[in-house]
Amino acid sequence: MRNVHLISLGCPKNLVDSENILGLLQQEGWNYRPQAEDSNVVVINTCGFLQSAVEESLDTVAEMVELKKAGKVQRVIVTGCLSQRYGGQLAKDMPEVDLFLGTGNFSKITSYLHQLNESPIDAFSDRARISDPDFLYDHTTPRMQATLRHTAYVKVSEGCNRTCSFCIIPKLRGRMRSRRIDSLVQEVEQLVATGVVEINLVAQDLTAYGCDLRPRQCLEDLLQQLVHIDGLQWLRLHYAYPHGFNDRLIRLLDSDSKLLPYIDMPLQHIDDTLLKLMRRNTRSHAIRRLIKRLRDEVRGLTLRTTLIVGFPGESGAAFARLSDFVESERFDRLGVFAYSREPDTSAATMAPQISERVKTRRRQKLMQLQQRISLENHRALLGSKQSALIEQQAPANQETTSEFVYCGRLTSQAPEIDGKTVVCSDSPLELGSIVPVRIDGVGPYDFLATTTGVG
Repeated sequence: MRNVHLISLGCPKNLVDSENILGLLQQEGWNYRPQAEDSNVVVINTCGFLQSAVEESLDTVAEMVELKKAGKVQRVIVTGCLSQRYGGQLAKDMPEVDLFLGTGNFSKITSYLHQLNESPIDAFSDRARISDPDFLYDHTTPRMQATLRHTAYVKVSEGCNRTCSFCIIPKLRGRMRSRRIDSLVQEVEQLVATGVVEINLVAQDLTAYGCDLRPRQCLEDLLQQLVHIDGLQWLRLHYAYPHGFNDRLIRLLDSDSKLLPYIDMPLQHIDDTLLKLMRRNTRSHAIRRLIKRLRDEVRGLTLRTTLIVGFPGESGAAFARLSDFVESERFDRLGVFAYSREPDTSAATMAPQISERVKTRRRQKLMQLQQRISLENHRALLGSKQSALIEQQAPANQETTSEFVYCGRLTSQAPEIDGKTVVCSDSPLELGSIVPVRIDGVGPYDFLATTTGVG
């Protein structure tokens, strides 16, 4: 029997790797099983970005090891960033795990499984297959979609050339390696042919796309080709760093095309001293100027960002400046991380380190502030007409008499991270369709909408 269960942890970029792993296994005759107990092999594609992610990954591995000890699965394979970061040591500490595959090794998973079936591997040095992270998938790499059928992530590049002092990603994923535009266009065409209507472009540094290619290519060149693909309806940008916003990209975002006026732009902080310590290569005045320009020139803009609190040396005054920044800029979407002291990063040795108690309190304060801002922003949309992507049928809502109730998302809501919209309709709606709705109810994250009376 060739049954496999895969657990994907971490970010959407990691999810693309998981879909490639499933595609490679499926190509070799393996059958995906939604429950670990129904499979022979469990693959855990881990995250190792933050210590909280490391702990989640280790807990998941331990859980699957217990299933193996109980005889419910035969093989446990761990791949992804955790393996790349700690695989050699984990192979010593976890003899029950059959293989640890690094981020540059998962593409060989079928041959490794064949080796395992031929003869068990006992030596920990052989159970950790960790090479330089140089793998880059393309449109020919088999892929089994794990998201809802109408939405998909496409990774335009792998790795990162930035040297942010808090980040371990370049050591786990290598230097930036961009895919060719023709390969990306072909992949999106293939996905659209299967029923995908929304593409979410992801990378460690999206706006740097193509800077490593010869001849050089750029994100704007890619977008101009993707928006002409028949059947594609929504195209969304994630992890778009502020350094890459030029006149051409801003015009494309305001072109009323398939490219949504949605920007996921990680800023991390606004205090100039901390931005320098973080090695962000930008300053507060440039950030504020870019935000103003984007809001002035991109109609219907949705701006999402992420911030870090508790970075070493973050004084009370620096945090106050960050709070004032959030208050004044009124972001549509905001995520806040408490700084994680990661080994092998330069920030880990900086002083003074901030206590966990202070980091937690500062994060809570910012999130409470953002909840109020989001609710106020959403109340301004009551009664407005929006477009919603219908994703799943939902249980009937007790607060509505509508016969058909669905879960969906607006153009301002990215998958997984931005909440949901409950859509009520008097007639059935097709999953994967994009329909006009009216906003009838709001919360800090979610919306209630109806199709009734909307043309």
